[in-house]
Amino acid sequence: MKILQIIPTLGSGGAERFVVDLCNELTKQGHEVILCTMFDLKLNEDYAFFKKNLNSSIEHINLNKKLGFDRSLFLKIYRVIKKYKPQVVHSHLSTLNYVFLANILLNNKVKFIHTLHSDARKLIKNKGEYFLRKFIYNVKLVKPVCISEESLKSFEELYSTDSAKMIYNGRKLEESTGEIENYDKEKFNTIFLHVGRFDEAKNQINLVKAFNNILKEYPKILLLIIGEGDKKIKLELEKYTSDHIILLGRKTNVNEYMKVSQAFILPSIFEGMPISLIEAMSHGLIPIVSRVGGMKNMVENMKNGLLLDGHDIESIEKGLLDFLNLEGEIKEEMKRKVKIDFLEKYSIEKCVKQYIEVYGF
Repeated sequence: MKILQIIPTLGSGGAERFVVDLCNELTKQGHEVILCTMFDLKLNEDYAFFKKNLNSSIEHINLNKKLGFDRSLFLKIYRVIKKYKPQVVHSHLSTLNYVFLANILLNNKVKFIHTLHSDARKLIKNKGEYFLRKFIYNVKLVKPVCISEESLKSFEELYSTDSAKMIYNGRKLEESTGEIENYDKEKFNTIFLHVGRFDEAKNQINLVKAFNNILKEYPKILLLIIGEGDKKIKLELEKYTSDHIILLGRKTNVNEYMKVSQAFILPSIFEGMPISLIEAMSHGLIPIVSRVGGMKNMVENMKNGLLLDGHDIESIEKGLLDFLNLEGEIKEEMKRKVKIDFLEKYSIEKCVKQYIEVYGF
């Protein structure tokens, strides 16, 4: 099967990480994959963040999109489809606004799929975009795929249709190479890891404040934060950095830091279905997460992780303390359950199998 995947860039986000994994696994299973990015990856260092993770046998093309609305993309996408003749066009993120017209011109000769990587309501910028997407879905120009129960629910409520399919995001299980040595075990007995762009929605400022509050009672804990983003948030976070709270910046070897950590904390205000959480589960890290988006479906409180009561400092502090006060046997059982859940629900192999069914081949 020949599949054209379309995404704006290969930046450092979770959707981009997923698309690269999806392309690689489809190729591994014998399918021909072409990856199309709307922007030239050379324009911005971040645009090409995951490019090096792409299988070298996958052809990559870019459409040289201009900033803002670029009407030339309608014709460019149509020409790409005509040239490569894929059986399936699979779009992601904002590319749907440009892809749908090609299906009209091709008279439904190619199957079009679009994955919504978050709450459907969060993906709409204005009324015009809402009515456009409602038209696209209602006349079935594109088959929508949602990534979690919450994402699916938001889609059905917003567009008054049950046409969407739910497929959990998947992640490749990556083995550690031992690149990152264990942190000083005499100094630190518990390492918490947070991965996410610096953004108000990720709630990092409340996280570091909560962590700082419990350091006197638990002086042997460490918080590692991987990510970049909003400069104002970074400046605020730097006020709390110490030997116990470390900002690592962007990392391409996140799995190495997961290997040396015990817990993964994500106190987000809203989320879709974080790839970073799926990756953490693959390593057996115990999740401590907010009750938002797909996370509240992924984590069952006190079974395979801990759910926070809220997003405020006190709630995060309580979640950290609840984890630290767990008995060793309970932690080991949670770790075992987390790994089982990853293999049964969130592996890239299982995800690809479901997408192939949606592709219709």
